[in-house]
Amino acid sequence: MRRILHPSVAVFLALAIAGVIGPGSAAAQGSRFDAAIARGDAAYARLDNAAAVRAYDEALTMSGAPHSFDLLARLSRTLNDYGLDLWAAGKDEEGEAVFSRAVDYAEELAERFPNRAESWFLLAAGYGNISLYKGGREKVRLGRGVEEHCLQSIRVDPSFSACYAVLGIFYREVAELNWVERTVANTLFGGIPRGSYELSEQMLRKAVTLQPVIPLAHFELGRTLLKAGKEDEARRYLGDAITMPPISTLDVRNAQEARRLLGRG
Repeated sequence: MRRILHPSVAVFLALAIAGVIGPGSAAAQGSRFDAAIARGDAAYARLDNAAAVRAYDEALTMSGAPHSFDLLARLSRTLNDYGLDLWAAGKDEEGEAVFSRAVDYAEELAERFPNRAESWFLLAAGYGNISLYKGGREKVRLGRGVEEHCLQSIRVDPSFSACYAVLGIFYREVAELNWVERTVANTLFGGIPRGSYELSEQMLRKAVTLQPVIPLAHFELGRTLLKAGKEDEARRYLGDAITMPPISTLDVRNAQEARRLLGRG
């Protein structure tokens, strides 16, 4: 299996957290539209991202422009999750196309619904995921956008846990940039964002406190604690990532990685 975290990417956006957005409530637009949304929500709940995307796309064809926040958020969230499935399976070309769609919908959300924290979170997520396919200047630009949009999401809603978790991942990855990556970032942009295990731990603990039922925050906090040499506490959080019910397909893959880190095969 390929590593989930690409070695040259400053941050990997863990879209399982997008589950905190929840299914929401789409505006009533007719029984066929409502049925398509319901099928998409059911497919997402059973971790079938491909089927969820098909159902939401069907709803999209029945929804007149401008599209609702709920439908756009569903599509962006699920396309990001599906793109991660494809990327993890080595289907790079398909994954990039799916992430591009996720970014398109997230940009529309940020433009039309700037007072919703989810809009900025999904934009950060889309940028982080599409950066898996970029290099050099574009990768660094997108990476900096991840932090910027997460901070904007928190300014809109300081209780929105998803972006604290993403920032925790981001700051850990920045702390681990090698000399070449730091030199490139400094050359292109005159500096890189701050990053440390301490800051990563702080953000991830905040995410866990705000949303204790999100497996991914526990998994990523466990990873940061391992890096910081706090093995006993790390084992607790990695164990949580194994025993907590998965919200997304990424949680399933993370549980497998947690077992590996804990020596459970």
